[in-house]
Amino acid sequence: MLRAQKVAWSGVIKEAVADSALVIVVRWNRLTVSEVNGLRHNLRAANGSFRVVKNNLLPFALGDGEWSELHSLLEGSSALACAYGDIVAASKVVVDFAKETEKIDIRGGMMDGRLLAANDIHQLASLPPLDVLRARLIGALTAPQSQLVSLLTAPSSSVARVVSAFATKGGG
Repeated sequence: MLRAQKVAWSGVIKEAVADSALVIVVRWNRLTVSEVNGLRHNLRAANGSFRVVKNNLLPFALGDGEWSELHSLLEGSSALACAYGDIVAASKVVVDFAKETEKIDIRGGMMDGRLLAANDIHQLASLPPLDVLRARLIGALTAPQSQLVSLLTAPSSSVARVVSAFATKGGG
């Protein structure tokens, strides 16, 4: 690889990593072109990308910046899976591909300046989708108000029966 090609390649990698919310480092072995293209297609659908990297050039591309700790995960034939949006969806694509083909090994990754172990990536992939998490949060926040509204809008006879039953029981 010529020096100009190395500089151009490092710029592409630097840009891809800088724009990502999550970077997953994988070691791959015997992947076919169609398998790599399938993984790239699935990651693109999840707003991500997959790039095969040269281990000796990645430190040059990343330098000593925020992503420099990724160097410790490089071993064998390496590739980077980057997530630009929903990190759960992208990690799910990579983990599912690893389970299906058994040709890639998840080494770890980085998110928010923190180095992640392979187990952390698997835990991210097991989370429900972002929309489901948002719905659960909204449901948890609105549940007390919903119960209060239903109590206040109950017919007065229902409230009177509850008060009568409480008085008959000896509660007050």
